[in-house]
Amino acid sequence: MSGPAYPVSMDLPVRFRDLDGLRHVNNSVFLTYLEIAREVYWNRLGSTLEMEGWGYILARVECDFRAPVLYRGPDSRVRVRLRCPRLGTKSWEYEYRVEDPSAGTLFAEARSVQVYSRLPSGPTEPIPPEVREAIERLEGRE
Repeated sequence: MSGPAYPVSMDLPVRFRDLDGLRHVNNSVFLTYLEIAREVYWNRLGSTLEMEGWGYILARVECDFRAPVLYRGPDSRVRVRLRCPRLGTKSWEYEYRVEDPSAGTLFAEARSVQVYSRLPSGPTEPIPPEVREAIERLEGRE
């Protein structure tokens, strides 16, 4: 997943509770890391996007695991990077990288598809112009 920069890059702690019986971060925890990055991305779009009853639903997520994340004590961290390579009419994609912030080891690459919707489970809707513009601005594609 090379190409443009990632507008969201954040370090997250690896918690002891994230580990499985093999003493590495369980694969399901990666989805939590991605979810936290999506929340940060959405928040960076701006407070003007806090619209009552509107948001997105997660339609698809896929994750390719490249290396195990091992717990190395209380200072263990992963870096999650997130960008939006595609913005459609009602949906958009995110690309993620989960890395070691100090050594640069790639732990996982992931993609997800989000669909704009009237919440909590209403119909899908076209992405409003102000949301589209905010994403384009954050991505540096104005």
